[in-house]
Amino acid sequence: MTKTCKNSAKFIVTTMVCAFAFGLAQTAFPAWLDGVKELKVGDRTFPVCPEEEWARAGFPLRRVPDDKNAAIEYINAINLYVKEPENLSDLYNYVLGNLWTDEAKALVPWLEQNAPAIAALREGARKDDCMFPLLKEPGVAMMNLLLPHLSTMRSLARLLTIQGKYFESQGKYREALDNYLLIARVGYQVSKEPILISGLVGVALDAISAKAIEEYILRHEVQTETLMWLLEKLQTAPSAAENYRIVISGEKAFGMSVVDDLFQNKLSLADLLGRKPSLRVALPARGMKLLGLKAIMKSDFRKYWNWMEEWNSLPDHIALRQENMRADEIIEELPAWSLAKLLVPAISRARIAFVRDKATRSMLRAEIALRIYRNQKGQYPESLAAMKGTVEDIPVDAFTNEPLRYKRTEDGFVVYSVNENLVDDGGEIGERKEDKDLVRRYPLPRREPFKGPGQ
Repeated sequence: MTKTCKNSAKFIVTTMVCAFAFGLAQTAFPAWLDGVKELKVGDRTFPVCPEEEWARAGFPLRRVPDDKNAAIEYINAINLYVKEPENLSDLYNYVLGNLWTDEAKALVPWLEQNAPAIAALREGARKDDCMFPLLKEPGVAMMNLLLPHLSTMRSLARLLTIQGKYFESQGKYREALDNYLLIARVGYQVSKEPILISGLVGVALDAISAKAIEEYILRHEVQTETLMWLLEKLQTAPSAAENYRIVISGEKAFGMSVVDDLFQNKLSLADLLGRKPSLRVALPARGMKLLGLKAIMKSDFRKYWNWMEEWNSLPDHIALRQENMRADEIIEELPAWSLAKLLVPAISRARIAFVRDKATRSMLRAEIALRIYRNQKGQYPESLAAMKGTVEDIPVDAFTNEPLRYKRTEDGFVVYSVNENLVDDGGEIGERKEDKDLVRRYPLPRREPFKGPGQ
């Protein structure tokens, strides 16, 4: 990431939060929110902004009828959710990354408390679409959006993971897998909104799902029939990564709206630059208009988005080649005070997160197919190509559009993606997830037993 991107990292978070506005405003709620001005989400009540305000700002509208909108049940699940007890937080975190232990029985009452929330989550997952309402005081700037539901959606995904581990401990393996697949389904639905932050949360839920499934199939001797069923589910179920173009479809309108808010005195440059004392230099709107800055700022956005729209039309494996990654170069050409320079770096990086999600899903499919092959042949194959017949198509690395890399080892295997540097590092893992390769190994490392406080 360039220095420009790093310097704007703090603002990027705010940008993605603000991007949430356009998708929420696009929904008509003829029954659920008809005339409602406030909505309870968790332990607080938030103002509901009329969708007409966002339509006037130029955001793309998509109407989701109540009978198809999973957000209704998801808000209900959020309101029913009971956070894990503080005295069990260490145990909670341990079970998330490991198998169920005898000590984890202390979590059972908490799971039982959350049965209504899980039921609401399952009901929402049966619906076809998802659009949350816009939570913002009407008339205020887009930068003041409220997104109280997204963090709890992650917590609900973790709740499903822990319940799945509990099912595994009881030998209810199919029920456990249903939980893990449900997490991916929820992630897919959340990412169907044209909102960047929602898409990134959807990808995060997909990662939680994939990790839980991987742990399951590699730590248990799973029957071939179950593995075949799971593989078919993953091959046919949609994933959050497929919704990349949806989640960025309103970002251009969002950027233009931020400029409008600035010139209508809803925002100051200090608001945009992180409220740093040295940057409290906002000009009156009239003065900025006289200088023609509004037209210049909007022109900067259009320049970036003309490139972005062309770049988004390229296949993933071509778009991510170094010669086509010109976002930072375009941003560097903009004036230091340009709003586009502040707002757009996160968008150019976001696609990599979605491609990484595709690569992760491919590696998971490969791991399942490898376990099926071993069940049938008694050993792992010499190459992925040898699995033809076990799977319809050899899983592809989304970063290269070529088969994933694979090595059979003395006691297992290594399967990996070359990741965003597009270099085969031989299955080596970097310090950060963006460094070197994305790697999956079997056998999994031995887990340390749970150690409670003071141990």
